[in-house]
Amino acid sequence: VSSRIRSMGVRVISSTGERIGYGKTMMRAARATSNRFLLMLNDDCYMDPGSVSKMVEVMGHSVGVVGSLLRYPSGKIQHGGQFRPPGVIGFGHIDHGKMVNTHKIPTDMESVTFASALVRREAFYAVRGFDERYDCYSEDTDLCLKMYQGGWRVVFQPGSTGIHEESQD
Repeated sequence: VSSRIRSMGVRVISSTGERIGYGKTMMRAARATSNRFLLMLNDDCYMDPGSVSKMVEVMGHSVGVVGSLLRYPSGKIQHGGQFRPPGVIGFGHIDHGKMVNTHKIPTDMESVTFASALVRREAFYAVRGFDERYDCYSEDTDLCLKMYQGGWRVVFQPGSTGIHEESQD
């Protein structure tokens, strides 16, 4: 870990070397911190300069989670918030595969992706964090729903942008 990162007050939690699942990995990292906010970022996600500041800007007292606008390397949208149409099982990604995002201002959502999410520590522990029984996928949706049910807001911040390699497009 570079001395520049350490000088910024960033604490890096090293991998166990084993694949233990996203929820368990993030819970392990969260337990090793004491800051007011937790930045949860996938290792294949690269945020644009100023993106974290944009997330903090909308982190009002009732906000538990702030998610970002993420694009594939091609520029197509990977994540622009998530929705659940009435009568449909599961969540769709808003504007997935498009070049232009629908939301231009911070918008409340039921769920955002945790490939890039800023989480209020107080809210995270109030809803007991991630359900560690999930191996990979849906644990972020589950956490967002718990936040929402616990009275916390989940906000998509289109001003916070980055590239998420994911499985490409």
